[in-house]
Amino acid sequence: MKQSRILEGVEQARFVPPYLLSLLLAAVFILGGQKLAVLALEPISALLSLLLGWLGQGGFFEIFFNFALPFLLFGFIFMALALFAWVRFAEGRPIGSLGFVKKGWLLNLLKGFGLGFVLFSLVALLMLLTGVGHFEWGYLTLEPLIYILILIPLWIIQGGTEELVTRAWLLPVAVKKTNLPIGLVTSSLLFAFLHLGNPGIGFLPILNIALFGFLASLYLLWTDNVWGIVGLHAAWNFTQGNIYGFSVSGTGIDAAAFNFIPQSELSFLTGGSFGAEASLYCSLVTLLAIAFLLWRMKKDGSLARLLSSPQKQH
Repeated sequence: MKQSRILEGVEQARFVPPYLLSLLLAAVFILGGQKLAVLALEPISALLSLLLGWLGQGGFFEIFFNFALPFLLFGFIFMALALFAWVRFAEGRPIGSLGFVKKGWLLNLLKGFGLGFVLFSLVALLMLLTGVGHFEWGYLTLEPLIYILILIPLWIIQGGTEELVTRAWLLPVAVKKTNLPIGLVTSSLLFAFLHLGNPGIGFLPILNIALFGFLASLYLLWTDNVWGIVGLHAAWNFTQGNIYGFSVSGTGIDAAAFNFIPQSELSFLTGGSFGAEASLYCSLVTLLAIAFLLWRMKKDGSLARLLSSPQKQH
């Protein structure tokens, strides 16, 4: 019976951190990477500011360089570099063991991206059909449209990095040290807790982010490569922010194809300032997606295979 490439990748490591240390390391990769990004991007930001002034603060440069979002998203690359350094030199295993499958990588990325788009479109559709809010056309000119398109690879970097740390790396490590159920819960909860400092955070957004993390973990194990969840996460953020005009996990969006106009004062329906991730509609769609994926995994035998795989205790 075919084994899980994702879970077996950690078997190539000469050193696997203990369970509690792995939780600390995951937080360090994310939070420490953010600090590295700030230090690295400060001189770049200063140089671009000079360029902007020289260009007279007009046109596309003003749209792109005056907004912090592109720099925030690009900064996630430093978190990925920190993780890669740990995997390669501390654990002594190839970076490819994180699920970087070469064959069909683009197709898997596009499939994940399509799934993320469909899932969040369902959230927006439910809001529209139930009268919670409506959408107005953003009347994009060429320059904001180019800006939105440029954000797609940056969302891939941001979402991909979070998935690498909390799913492709932490999940197999936690499973190796404990078992599959604990690994799934660990990856999902840590992913949610890393958003505790976001504006507008509360119980419902934390719950929904944890549910998304659980869905992404299952999708990772089902597809058995990292590309699918990278696309899923990127499209989830891009669709809610730059297509439908919601805040992304409490972070405002500069340009979107549509603007969401709430028609209800109930934040647990509209999502409030945090965005649609803080709505019950997001909970419903994510739970249905989890149930469907579990059904598919049970039907094709992958769930039984994963549950029957021996877990090593250390």
